[in-house]
Amino acid sequence: MPQIDGAGLAFVNIAGQRQDLNFVGQQIAGFNALQAVPEPGSRALLLCGLVAVGGWLRRGAAGPAGRPRRAAG
Repeated sequence: MPQIDGAGLAFVNIAGQRQDLNFVGQQIAGFNALQAVPEPGSRALLLCGLVAVGGWLRRGAAGPAGRPRRAAG
């Protein structure tokens, strides 16, 4: 169980030795102190997906062989 000393520092005793609990820039209470940064490959995959969906939508606006579709009615 963590304890607090007179200076306000948290520590635990493991096998009779004091282990200070310093979590600067590390995991604090189950939450990461630093935000994750997406890798360049993830961003490239997202961009390729957006381009593919845009092309699919653009191609869907035209009928077979690229001719515009007739309006219904």
